[in-house]
Amino acid sequence: MDQFQQAPLDDNRIFYATGSPSDEFHGQGVIPSTSQSLGYIGVVEGSARAVGLPPGAAGAGDIVDPFLGAAKVPADYRFLVGKLFPMMFTFLCFAAFLVPIWMIFHLGQDANVRQWIHGSQFLMVTLWLPILYLTVHLLHMARGGHPVKVAVVVCLVGSCIYFSIVSNHLVSESNSVGAALLAADCYSFAGKRDLELSLQRAESFYDECIASVAHESNTSVKAAGSQYLITDCPDYARKASELGQSDNWAYFRFLQENYWCSGWCQESKAMWTYVQTEDACSAVVGNIMLRKVRWSALQVLTYSLSIFCLTTAMILIVAPRLQKYGVSW
Repeated sequence: MDQFQQAPLDDNRIFYATGSPSDEFHGQGVIPSTSQSLGYIGVVEGSARAVGLPPGAAGAGDIVDPFLGAAKVPADYRFLVGKLFPMMFTFLCFAAFLVPIWMIFHLGQDANVRQWIHGSQFLMVTLWLPILYLTVHLLHMARGGHPVKVAVVVCLVGSCIYFSIVSNHLVSESNSVGAALLAADCYSFAGKRDLELSLQRAESFYDECIASVAHESNTSVKAAGSQYLITDCPDYARKASELGQSDNWAYFRFLQENYWCSGWCQESKAMWTYVQTEDACSAVVGNIMLRKVRWSALQVLTYSLSIFCLTTAMILIVAPRLQKYGVSW
């Protein structure tokens, strides 16, 4: 306070006091007594002087901001925060979770994930998250911009928990399935064994079909095999349905057409494509599970845990400060 009382008369700063100006400093280059609160207004022409604030602008002992005045937040700020909060919170949700949503949705659409990962249908729940964020946005708007604590926690913490659970399940399942498919043993893993037996049934049906076509067309079996795929056989759909192999044979067709593999445990002649194949499909799928599915799920798991820590800290630290701006929490 002493440094302000020693302000020279040619000091061009101006201060204001929350108390009433008195004759002892009125029009003089001095500062009010220490019982009055001061605030720095700015630079003006002439000597340093103190002026009184309008009645009700601040009370004695209030902390005064050099630019905004008393620490009491004006009603305009509450209105501004109320208008901006719904938009900012919705933007935060989409910015934080749009990439995990897309990655989990993309994995859920993968035929290999649907074939091997148990409970893969729950991956499609991720499509409901954007709808949840938009619903919470409308809820905040309906409440005049004031945040709904339960909705905020569900959007931030709930999304992180969902992604953590789903991605951890994907990491665990893809790791075990990938290792089993890459193993030399073809019969210890039930899923791998079932597909091998299914392929053997398909090969038997294909051999019979090609032999029949070769006999009817009076050509060699090799020539008929080079011109006909298993799907060209007249009874293909019926035979697959009778044997209960429609899904498995459709999966083999997907693998041969998209990954250029043939056979299952061992490479064999391709029956669903004319493309030259190079690897056994079991090894190809095993690498997909380990290098694509597990890696993508591990990224989502690490990211979701990081966002969980960040959003939890934000809720605990930032949320109470909203009270200062008149935003109920």
